[in-house]
Amino acid sequence: MTTTSSATTATATTTTTTRTTTTTTSTRTTTTSRTTTTTTTSRTTTTTGLCSPACNSEQTCVLSVCTNVGHLGISMVWSRSGDGDIAVATPNRKVIYYNNKGPSSSTDQGELDRDDLYNRGPENIYWPLSGSLPPAGT
Repeated sequence: MTTTSSATTATATTTTTTRTTTTTTSTRTTTTSRTTTTTTTSRTTTTTGLCSPACNSEQTCVLSVCTNVGHLGISMVWSRSGDGDIAVATPNRKVIYYNNKGPSSSTDQGELDRDDLYNRGPENIYWPLSGSLPPAGT
């Protein structure tokens, strides 16, 4: 059995101080006499707060901070001031975190572009649209 999955985070721009989350997921399964392939694509857009200046087309606004999005993006926020640390392990067992920010082969080309030490985030890891896709797997 072969399984392939990919995810894309889209960008939204807002001029209000509302929070909007839209998630669409579709799954397609194809079976032949020997192989089953399942492809899942998920697109999530989250906009929180007002970013000034406005974010560009490859960014989204999270807690009034522009964060990068790409083939895949993961952002983290928390409820009290202080240092929270995001860490993402790829299917190839490579970990992206504050001491291994990437993009490089040691992060499967993913990149930590936002590391917040004092507030409530966001911290952000993403795979740039100009770079390679994140590795497939679980």
